[in-house]
Amino acid sequence: MTASTRALLTPTVKEYGRPGYPRMTIYVWGNADSGVWNVEKGTDLLEFVSVISRTRMSENSPDRRRIEKLSLYRDQRPGHGEPFYETDVKAMFAARDSYPALLEGDILVLETQTRGRFTWRDIARVTGTIAALVNTYLLFDRLGDS
Repeated sequence: MTASTRALLTPTVKEYGRPGYPRMTIYVWGNADSGVWNVEKGTDLLEFVSVISRTRMSENSPDRRRIEKLSLYRDQRPGHGEPFYETDVKAMFAARDSYPALLEGDILVLETQTRGRFTWRDIARVTGTIAALVNTYLLFDRLGDS
């Protein structure tokens, strides 16, 4: 039984594409609509990432920086865990023609890395803490002189 036949017989397989067109099976993991997808052959990688992505622009915060990373695994031999293709999603949008086409059995992994930004609020906290420590030192220094 081929992967596409198994996908057709499994009720949890998600569908994307026009009815009646040839399909291929794509596996999706990570911060996306994960699972097994039966996708129309010839579907563009950027188009499919737009369908499965769970990233919402409204979730952006000025205090946090989010980096969306896409990894594509293909024809993996045992013991080789390196992705076939890897990029930031923003870079993929910028370079529309420089990413590979989807093929049968591809594994897509969408990851989100969130990092805190150093903001003016952080600078104010550090400055306030330093000022309080200097003030305390000067107060004890004056009390010691008396």
